[in-house]
Amino acid sequence: MKRIVCILLILFSGLLAFGQTWEVNVKVDYSKALICDMDEESYAIIESDWYKDKVEITHKLTTELLKETKKFLKLKLSSPITLLVTVNSIGKEGEFNCDAEIIGENKETILSVKDIRRCTATSFWITNLRRMKINARDEGWELGRALKEQYKEKYK
Repeated sequence: MKRIVCILLILFSGLLAFGQTWEVNVKVDYSKALICDMDEESYAIIESDWYKDKVEITHKLTTELLKETKKFLKLKLSSPITLLVTVNSIGKEGEFNCDAEIIGENKETILSVKDIRRCTATSFWITNLRRMKINARDEGWELGRALKEQYKEKYK
């Protein structure tokens, strides 16, 4: 009986160590982004709906990212661990170039992916902001996929 209990404890502790999970708060940084070759303020002058649509674009990006990484990332707004998505650029066709990193309590980088690009919606017949919304969803998926691959390499 003792052997069975010991074996079960060893197996159970092994399963717990098999995959690391984190509760994270999510931040999306547009401060250095070039949007259609302009800074955010300049782009907002040309595209009057930018600040309103930015909320939806950010939501689509983070929702898809968290869906793709749900096995090891859980959203918790008060968490000291941060998932930081840095938007480097959004091109004229709505294509994204982003970095993502998980930053620990002591400001150490836990996982990091750089220069992830995704563009799927390039139709001439839709507006630039609509293309951005579609591509934000796809960029979130691509960032999540890249983080998941790095997670598998590092923790499994």
